[in-house]
Amino acid sequence: MSKYENEFREYLRRTPSSQGNIPDENQINLMIRDLNVGLIEILKSELGVDSLLDIDNIDILNDIKNRCRDNGDLQDFNTRHGNGRPSRALYQYINFLNDTGQIMKNQIKIVTQLQPLNQILYGPPGTGKTYNTINRALEIIDGNIPSTRAEAKKRFDELRDDGQIVFTTFHQSFGYEEFVEGIKAIPIGKDGNEDGDEMIYAVVDGIFKKLSKKSLEDYVQKNVTTTVNKNYILIIDEINRGNISKIFGELITLIEPSKRLGEEEIQLKLPYSNDLFGVPSNLYIIGTMNTADRSIAQVDTL
Repeated sequence: MSKYENEFREYLRRTPSSQGNIPDENQINLMIRDLNVGLIEILKSELGVDSLLDIDNIDILNDIKNRCRDNGDLQDFNTRHGNGRPSRALYQYINFLNDTGQIMKNQIKIVTQLQPLNQILYGPPGTGKTYNTINRALEIIDGNIPSTRAEAKKRFDELRDDGQIVFTTFHQSFGYEEFVEGIKAIPIGKDGNEDGDEMIYAVVDGIFKKLSKKSLEDYVQKNVTTTVNKNYILIIDEINRGNISKIFGELITLIEPSKRLGEEEIQLKLPYSNDLFGVPSNLYIIGTMNTADRSIAQVDTL
């Protein structure tokens, strides 16, 4: 049973439609089916829920409703099913949430996964991989792309300087120690050995672990109604040039959407620090890959 199915059903039984009619039981069952089965068959992997009646975020629902309209990617489905019945059911469901006060309060930004958590942009040289990486990053963090390229690049640089976007490049000598954690020498006067009188060796966090910790501070719980302050992005250029198994280690499992921190999370103990570690769902990974590179085969199983 979905979260709001019973309450929504009772709401429909007593609330006139936009035409002023109370729907009969058959019409109500069809609307419930559209939200429980119809649209969700297309959107389940995108949203991570089993029914649209589990969602109480108006922004997500309005976006889906708009996609059912002219030129939207769901228009054909909407037209073929009851000549627009799914979008009408969404309209009624949004009204139900507003009228009954079920909408989320004090939302900041929602982890909706309208963009995949892990994605790779690939193609031969000169096909705009880096260009589109900037656009994807801004869509994930801001929800929109500035109208000019100069504004988009400026905003991207601001987010990178602020630490919300981290950029790295894989190469053959790049390893687990640089990406997750490792034992490193810390000279006198450097961070972690500021007051020492000799070089020491310590477990140091790598790029991904540092960013995971930072994103975890703004993470609450993995579901479509999660409230977070920020999304974070790790951009990996030339991802196919590194030894993926060597670099990611156990993260190959932890970065999967179904294994991220949340209801079915998996956390593992890291080998050097013994820290219990999991990956939050507000941390996105965008890789770029040159299909002309012969080392492409290394990422086939990522």
